Amino acid sequence: CCAYDTGLGYDSTANQTWAVWYSNSGGSTTNGILAQPIGPSLGTLSQAPGSNVLFQGTNDSLAPNQRIVTADRVGGGVYTAYAVGYPTATKIALWQLGAATATTLPAGNDIQLVGTAAAPKGRMWLYWWDAGSSAIEVARSNPALTRFGSVCHVPTPQKGATVWSLVGDAGEGPLQLFASAGDSTAQVYDTVVDPCLHIALSRKSVGWPHGGSFTVAVSDAGAPVKGARVSFGGRRKVTDAAGKARFVVARHHKLGRFPVSVAASGYESGSASIKVRA
Repeated sequence: CCAYDTGLGYDSTANQTWAVWYSNSGGSTTNGILAQPIGPSLGTLSQAPGSNVLFQGTNDSLAPNQRIVTADRVGGGVYTAYAVGYPTATKIALWQLGAATATTLPAGNDIQLVGTAAAPKGRMWLYWWDAGSSAIEVARSNPALTRFGSVCHVPTPQKGATVWSLVGDAGEGPLQLFASAGDSTAQVYDTVVDPCLHIALSRKSVGWPHGGSFTVAVSDAGAPVKGARVSFGGRRKVTDAAGKARFVVARHHKLGRFPVSVAASGYESGSASIKVRA
């Protein structure tokens, strides 16, 4: 006893079908997220790393509270994602079913409704709701699954309504995200999300008397983004092969904090700011 929220996954490379489910058995090896090949033949039962937590001497875990989502990754392997932690979750794990380890991502204070979707070139999307917040959060990996890009925040439907379930598809690249949400009457909503850029400035501020320069570095899951359009103070530049663009702040520039805007094809637009101080 007992199995809940069962999902199915198909590994098209290995021609293998998996069942994956949640168990609250209380056993050290059978509690949490479990997976087992069921076709073309029955295989070995696996427990998802980190899905079972020893809490005050008892094996505990958090229920997914929706059907467990799986994704057939381009290049091989069927994957699922789940919340890690107890009694509340602060990390997400991305797990190839049957593997001994999983990749984790620090993600919030009370993570629920975790899912994953396969994108081209071996990339994977993660999506989840940090319970009680007004945003659904998403992030996309690099092709090697070794890093994730910046987290995008998608406003919840109805300005903060409760989210009941999430599912996504990314076969074309962007994440097509579906949410069942609502307090008195739940409805289904959908939106399309592009990956978010990581924007880093070489310095946080420039002195007013002498001015100075700063460099904007634009990346996606650790990889530089060439050709991103960066705007500051009415000037626009394009990032080079290293994902960087340099700006100069003139002497006696107006004091205050000023935006640095970034846009690139296939990505959500983003911004940072630099301060001109006395």
